[in-house]
Amino acid sequence: MPTRREFLAAFRGGKPIAAVHARCLESRGVVCRACRDACDAGAIAFTPRPAPPRIDAALCTGCGQCVPVCPAGAIAIPAP
Repeated sequence: MPTRREFLAAFRGGKPIAAVHARCLESRGVVCRACRDACDAGAIAFTPRPAPPRIDAALCTGCGQCVPVCPAGAIAIPAP
C-alpha cells in the first residue's frame, strides 16, 4: 500500500492518478512491466535502471487498469 505521502503526491490537477509504492518489482531489478502493458492511456513509463515506473499525470486517467495486474500490489489509485 502506498504511503500517505505517495497518495497525496498522486493528486495532480484535482484528479487522482496512479501511485506506485517502493515495493514495485522493477525497484528490485526484476523486469515486470505488467502495469505498462495494461495501461491503455500509455501513462506508465520505465527507465533502463532499476526504479519504479514513472506515471505521466497528464496521461493518467485514474481508471485503475494497472492496479489488479501488479503482482507485488505496488500500485493504487487514491480515492477522490
